[in-house]
Amino acid sequence: MKTICFVKQDAGIRIYKQAKALKEKNKYKLLLICEKCDYDLLNNVFDDIIFYSFLKNKYNIFFARIVNYGFNNIFKYEEKKLKKIINTIDVDIFHAYAEPNTIPKIVIENSSVPVIYDTYDFAGVRYGVDELSKDEKNAEKFNLENADGIVMKFPEYILDYYKNLGYIINCPVLTYIDYCNEEFFFNKYLDIDNDIHLVYGGVVDPTILPVEYYGNNQYIDIAKQLIEQEIYFHIYIKPQQSKIFKNKYQDYIDLSNSSKYFKIHFGKPQGEFQREISQFHFGVFFHDFSKTKRTELFEQTSIGNRLSTYLEAGIPIIIGDNLKLNSEYIEKYDIGFKINLNDLSELKDKIKEANYEKLKENVIKTREGPLNMNNNVNRLIDFYKKIIDNFSGMETKEKK
Repeated sequence: MKTICFVKQDAGIRIYKQAKALKEKNKYKLLLICEKCDYDLLNNVFDDIIFYSFLKNKYNIFFARIVNYGFNNIFKYEEKKLKKIINTIDVDIFHAYAEPNTIPKIVIENSSVPVIYDTYDFAGVRYGVDELSKDEKNAEKFNLENADGIVMKFPEYILDYYKNLGYIINCPVLTYIDYCNEEFFFNKYLDIDNDIHLVYGGVVDPTILPVEYYGNNQYIDIAKQLIEQEIYFHIYIKPQQSKIFKNKYQDYIDLSNSSKYFKIHFGKPQGEFQREISQFHFGVFFHDFSKTKRTELFEQTSIGNRLSTYLEAGIPIIIGDNLKLNSEYIEKYDIGFKINLNDLSELKDKIKEANYEKLKENVIKTREGPLNMNNNVNRLIDFYKKIIDNFSGMETKEKK
């Protein structure tokens, strides 16, 4: 039986979904190396979880690390420990994830077996490579040029951005989005003749943060537009953000207290979250990039786990038409509709015009069919086999 070792600084839902589907195939032994992770979620799908964190525990309490040691010493210790693990562990292939890009770089540099580079969001595409720190820019370039295979959520043409900058990218590439996990499936019959309930779940940045960097995830102005139309809008802030930015969402809380049409909720674990939002009519993506420094390519290709999360909850999707890649999936499978963010004042009318029952039917068909993780995992398995077979024909692993 082959052994796959996943490596991620902070392991979460993307790794879980991939590993869960692989585990059910019973073809691989699965290991995870991480600094920290959602341990309760991941523990049941991995044969072993190996921590390279300073505190050597599954919770990795951040502030205790600062008090007990210094930042530089922590980073040096953890990098040294990660290198040692990579050099000594017996596996057939590493599946290493950004971000940060420094982690997969360490894996590639120290591995004697093939390494797949899985990038959640390309840092260079998000900001522009010249805006990255020197270390992050060099690490991303190294990973793209030296990985034995690349797995990513995006169409392959996104790599042209880097190739046009002179990057040499010759390895096999697999487009593999965050597909739907059957254990999170819920479905409720909903009447949409009267009240309309929308939900957004994910990254919500406090409005105290600079809009040029965080404006695409600030939802307070959008909430006010929906309130004016008497549309109920529910926001769920990710658990990690709730902890990091504790007491920084007062304007959202004040708006929630002053209007029955807006409610702010704080994080729910996977499964419980899908169950709770299944009571609402539509999931939304209204990321306004108009005031940010994010690149146009990032806006057009940005796609995350939220797409599958809404489908798992059994609810159709409304999306800003500036999110081109997400819009392509929604239109292809007829699981919602798009709207120009400048026309949000017309949203209630567009919802009333939609064939809601048909959209709900298509959501069920899509999550059980083409966007089901179990229906796509063989593509990942075949990719592993291809990378391992290609590597086995090489006498040495040449580093550029």
